[in-house]
Amino acid sequence: MAQLRTWWLAILLVFASPVVHGDIAVVVALDSPLRQLSSREASDVYLGRLKTAAGEKLLVLDHPRESALRERFFKQVNGMDLRRLNAYWARLQFSGETQPPVSLDDNQSVLYTIRRNRHAIGYVDASAVDQSVRTVLTLKE
Repeated sequence: MAQLRTWWLAILLVFASPVVHGDIAVVVALDSPLRQLSSREASDVYLGRLKTAAGEKLLVLDHPRESALRERFFKQVNGMDLRRLNAYWARLQFSGETQPPVSLDDNQSVLYTIRRNRHAIGYVDASAVDQSVRTVLTLKE
């Protein structure tokens, strides 16, 4: 009986614990001309308003439409929730003005693409960043 109580207590603690999110890093390739980015510039990049850096067209990488990381990122850089953000991009696509960032599956896919393309920019959980990319902006949780 004591084992059963201990087991239930452990389960309750897991589900009662607050969800902890880490920082978000905006990263580029090591040979990218970008050295740093402000939150405002990151917002402009991800809303299709800023399409070049150092005279070169950017390949902007995103996460899936409904991902928690995407939601956290946009809340931090421009205060948009996913519903508003998705409506924004639907409107721009319909008007033919521009296309949304390229959606990739996860942090590793974003990092893989950035390592192989000096024009790529993306955001990942800061804990996923390694020596193969350069962080140009860190969004603190």
